[in-house]
Amino acid sequence: MLNNLKLNNLLSTGCFNTERLKYRPALESDVTWVVSMILQPYVHRYWRIKPPKNVSEIQINSLIQFLKTQQQLNRIENNHNQYIIIVEDANGTKIGEMSLEHPKDSIFNGIYDYVTVGYWVCGEYQCKGYATEMLSGLTKLLLKNGITQHIILEVYKDNIKSIRVIEKTNYRMLDINKDIIRFIA
Repeated sequence: MLNNLKLNNLLSTGCFNTERLKYRPALESDVTWVVSMILQPYVHRYWRIKPPKNVSEIQINSLIQFLKTQQQLNRIENNHNQYIIIVEDANGTKIGEMSLEHPKDSIFNGIYDYVTVGYWVCGEYQCKGYATEMLSGLTKLLLKNGITQHIILEVYKDNIKSIRVIEKTNYRMLDINKDIIRFIA
């Protein structure tokens, strides 16, 4: 099982840092930035659903409500725990976002104790090692602190850059279906 208590404690204490990056929970003040990034083609190119061409006030308010709820650090909806983490550089500039999701009472290929992780990096920070550092840092945090036993990532077969990032962070291939490759750590 996901150790929510440990995860909540780590996130509530300002999250954690790597050599160049600071991870922290998303806040209501991040909504405008998150929405502006969601609308960027390079961010949603590999999403399973097409993003909106614009974001309505209702969608923004929904995201604000989600982030307010997340400030309590544990959102449980539709039998999932979900966290959004903002990643900043040493100067406090937002460079990317990571999501962590735990499908409660779920099993995948015989694996019970797992989380799924997603990430994206702002365009000007791509191809500079930030995605690798982001994923590596979160992976170490989750596994070494006993928060979960497994992390599963899904990536489209043609997302070569993300596949390279995943391979650099020592994930191994779990399975392949029509369009998706799944990796596990």
